[in-house]
Amino acid sequence: MEKLLSFNPEDRPTAIEALDHKWFTDEGNEGEVPNTVLTSLDNFRKTCLFSTQVCVTFMDCLRTDEYENATQAFLQMDVNQDGRVSFEEFRDALLNTTSLTEDKALEMFSQVDLNDDHSISYRELVTALTFEHIRAADERLYVSFCELDVDNDGFINPGEMMYVMKKHKVKSGNRTPQEIIASADLNGDGNVDFQEFLQAIYPELYSDLQKQYAQQM
Repeated sequence: MEKLLSFNPEDRPTAIEALDHKWFTDEGNEGEVPNTVLTSLDNFRKTCLFSTQVCVTFMDCLRTDEYENATQAFLQMDVNQDGRVSFEEFRDALLNTTSLTEDKALEMFSQVDLNDDHSISYRELVTALTFEHIRAADERLYVSFCELDVDNDGFINPGEMMYVMKKHKVKSGNRTPQEIIASADLNGDGNVDFQEFLQAIYPELYSDLQKQYAQQM
């Protein structure tokens, strides 16, 4: 209840997020993957390298109830309790509670398995939830962009991306900041502006932007 009254809109749960809180869900659903987690996993299939790195960078922004949903989902999936979720565990958990096909479950699993070790860690699951958290409110989108746009010039460049990643103690793996930016840089200017940022985070709503830039090049 306290979070619903939060002064900052980016900290305030959306209606969908609030309804997925344990106060509102039936006790009989304890063994099921929370709806917000299912939505996050489905939408995370649409990420590019840039948007995935944004999620890894800002994964500490989730609220306590969102971490609780992540924990509930992870424990539900991790049947053998080895601290990792195999594809078989992931598939069975989703197919038992949804109408997803095995092919779609595999697509979702592969996208969340960020380090390609054929399993999903708790941290990787939280990364997927962060994607939906950022997308769920316009204020969160804007705040995320502004933190990455360190010099406030309206663009995110490779140097700024690396600076914010280091600030959050996030490693880029074997990808350079230039490669990360390039995956969302539709007009090829070496930066990501706010429209390109929206395209990367919300590709289904901003698909026309990609076509527009493609025609100009």
